[in-house]
Amino acid sequence: MRALVTTLTKKAKGGVARRDDSVETDMLRFGRGADCEVHLSDPRVQLHHAQIVFRPGGYFLEAFGQADFEAGGQRTQAHRLNAGEKIQLGPYEIGVVGSTGEHDIALTIELVRPLGDDLAMLRTRSRISLGGGGLGKRGWSWLLFLLIAAVFLGAPIFAFTMKTPSPRGFDPAAAPHGLLAKADELWLSGPMSGSHKFFGVACESCHQKAFVQTEDQACLACHATIQHHADAKKFQFASFEDRACQSCHKEHTGNAAIVLRSDRFCTDCHAGIKQAAPAAGLDDATDFARNHPPLRATVPVDAAGKLERVALTGRRGPADQIGKAAEQSNLKFPHNKHLGEKGVRHPDKGMVKLDCGGCHAADPGQIGFLPIRMEAQCIECHQLRFEPKALNRQLPHGKPAEALAVLGDFYAAMALAGGVEDADAPAIVRRRPGTPLKTEAEKLEALAWARAKASEVAERSFGRSLCGSCHTVEKKGEEWQVAKVHLTDRFMPKGKFPHGRHASMPCGDCHGAAQSEQASDLLLPGVENCQSCHGSEKAADRIPSACIDCHDFHRPGLPPMRPARQAAVLGR
Repeated sequence: MRALVTTLTKKAKGGVARRDDSVETDMLRFGRGADCEVHLSDPRVQLHHAQIVFRPGGYFLEAFGQADFEAGGQRTQAHRLNAGEKIQLGPYEIGVVGSTGEHDIALTIELVRPLGDDLAMLRTRSRISLGGGGLGKRGWSWLLFLLIAAVFLGAPIFAFTMKTPSPRGFDPAAAPHGLLAKADELWLSGPMSGSHKFFGVACESCHQKAFVQTEDQACLACHATIQHHADAKKFQFASFEDRACQSCHKEHTGNAAIVLRSDRFCTDCHAGIKQAAPAAGLDDATDFARNHPPLRATVPVDAAGKLERVALTGRRGPADQIGKAAEQSNLKFPHNKHLGEKGVRHPDKGMVKLDCGGCHAADPGQIGFLPIRMEAQCIECHQLRFEPKALNRQLPHGKPAEALAVLGDFYAAMALAGGVEDADAPAIVRRRPGTPLKTEAEKLEALAWARAKASEVAERSFGRSLCGSCHTVEKKGEEWQVAKVHLTDRFMPKGKFPHGRHASMPCGDCHGAAQSEQASDLLLPGVENCQSCHGSEKAADRIPSACIDCHDFHRPGLPPMRPARQAAVLGR
C-alpha cells in the first residue's frame, strides 16, 4: 500500500506545523521501535503497538499482543478504518483522511496529551510524608518492617507447618485449603508449568520439607515408572543416580516446558561417547547441523525377520535412496508401477492414478501411519478371484490351508452338479446340469477331476497369478507355505518423527518411492536431507532443532530409573 502520513505539531506561538511522509509497504506499523514505519517516540506507546493492513472489506487497524487503542469511544484491538474518524492510540490522535490521488490511504498524527502535563500532575498528587501520625519516620519504618515480615515470612512458614504432605503426592480427594493455609503461595517464584497446574494450589505435594528443594520421592509419587536413559547394567555412568530430578526439570517457569531442552545437557556425554562407551556402538554427536551421525533404521534383514540397525549414509535426496540399504519384508511390491504417470489397471474402474495417500493413512496422532492391510488397501485392485465363471467367489487372504479347502469344495460341488463347460473335462462332469450320478464309479471319476482341477488352480494361484505376485511362496509336498510378512511399524525406535508437522511437504521430497522397483528398497532419507531444513539449536537460517526434538531422554522399554527409591516411597 502507498500511505501518506502527515505529522501535526502545535507551535509555541500558535499555528500548526505539518510534515508529510510517503510510505510504501505491505503493512503500516505504529510504535517506538526503530523498524516501525510510523515512529511514535512517547514512552506510553509500546515498541510495536499496532499496524494497518489491507484485508477484504477495507483497511484495518490491529493491535499487537496485549496492546489496544480507542475507536468510536471504545477500547478495542481491531477496527475497520473509515474516512473522517479519529483513533486514540496512547497519547496520539490518528485522523483518517481517506485515499488521495497518489496514495491508497492518508493519515494525520498528532500528540494531543504531552507527557509533561501528566508528569506534573502525577508529582503534585504523589507527595507523601511519613513525618506525621505520631510515630515518626523510624516508627513507621519498624511498623512496616514487622508487617511485611509477618505477612511474607511468618504466615507462609505457619501455613506450611500446619499441612501434612501426602506420601503419594497430590491427593485430589483432600479438603480444599483455607485462606491461611494458602499463605505459602506467597513464596511462589513463578507460575506453574502447564503439566503441573492441576495441583498448583498444593505446594506441599512437591515441597515436603521446609527450606529443602524438591526431593526425588515427591516426583516419584506420580512418575513411578519413568524409564532410564540407557541400560544401567551396561552403562553405569548413564544411570544418573547422582542427579536429582529437579536438577534437570525446573518448575515455576510458567508455560515453558519443564523438560530440559538445552543441547549441552546431551553433548556433555555424547560429544565423546564413542570413546567413553565403545560397547554402545554410538558415534559422537555435538551439533545437528555440523556433527550428527548418520541416521539408522531398524529393519528386518532376513526372511526370519531378524532386526538390525542399518545406516542411511550418503543420502541427500530421494534419488540417492535406492539400493543403498535394504529390508527383507518377504513382499514383492514395485512402488514405481503403482505410482506411474499412466496409473494402474483397476478391475472395475479401468485405469486409475494412485498417490501415496491412497495406501498410507496417518494414524490418529499424526505421528506415523496405520499398518498396511490387504483387506483395506489392496483388495480393491488385487481381488482373489480364481474362477472366471464365478467372479463372486474369492480365496481367503493369509490362510493357505483354508484357501485349498475352498478350492477343493468349490470344484467338488461343480463336478457333482454337472454342466462344466470345459472341453478337456471328462463327460461325467460335462453332463446336463442336474443329472444325478448313478454309480459310485461316476462319483469317484467326478471327484478325481475336482481334485485335479483344484490342484491346477492352486498351482496357478499360489505360484504365479495371485499369492505369488506379492508374496514369497514355497511348496513343500502338498502344502503351500507363504512366508510371513515383516512390515516395519517404526523404522527409528530411538528417535521420533511427527509426520503431521511435515504434511505440507510432498512425500517425494523425502521418499523416492516413484523410482523404487523393489520392496526391499529402504525408502528413508539420510540426515543430510533433514539438515537441508533443520539447523542447530540456535540456528538463524533454518529451523532451530534441539536433541530433545527427535530423541526422548527417558526411553521406553528400559526399567524404572529409581526402582529402590520408588519402593521406599510407595511402601512396597
